[in-house]
Amino acid sequence: MRVLLDAHDPAVAHVDDGRPAAEEVRAAALQRPLVGGVELDPREAHADDHAVGEPDRAVDDDVVVLGGAFGDRMQPSGVVEKLYADGRHGKKNDRGLYIYQNGKRQGPDPSVYKVLGVRSPKPADANAVVERMLLAMINEAALILDERIVASAPELDLAMIMGTGFPPFRGGLLRYADALGTPYILARLDELSSRHGARFLASAPLRKLAEGDGKFYEAYARR
Repeated sequence: MRVLLDAHDPAVAHVDDGRPAAEEVRAAALQRPLVGGVELDPREAHADDHAVGEPDRAVDDDVVVLGGAFGDRMQPSGVVEKLYADGRHGKKNDRGLYIYQNGKRQGPDPSVYKVLGVRSPKPADANAVVERMLLAMINEAALILDERIVASAPELDLAMIMGTGFPPFRGGLLRYADALGTPYILARLDELSSRHGARFLASAPLRKLAEGDGKFYEAYARR
């Protein structure tokens, strides 16, 4: 859940930055072989039924709990709160970031920009959108391995493939990270954190690994 929410939260925050929801969907679709299924509407973004029934609570319980435990890097975006306040519960009531018909998503709802306070939506770069999601996931995965919540990089990758739909042909999240190179990942996280805050602050284990040009599959090999 920690890794998956690290994909969802930057995606939603990207909309909060004023990027069009339509472009967000397009980006995720184009790069689906990298991120699996990331949905942005409340009912498709791990919002629990109790929270959905109380718009004034407007924040997904999973994010609230993790935000309290893990600090700034998991603070919820204001997008979900604004959607709930406007009565947009996604599939549950056929209102959200998207237009629905009989429970099926038809496309982006342009009226959502007024709800979010976005006057002039900016164009989104598909690669940038997906990179933000992936780098946040890799950063959290480094912490999970360092905390020994998962014993090895291969086991974490197996969980990502079987549990979240990360594409097997990529070898898993951390196999993909090793292909990118940890120095590159660190440099991009440093750049993103300087622009977007603590959500993208590189974790200590990732920074240590990158400074030695290390690889996850070597540093966290199966014992």
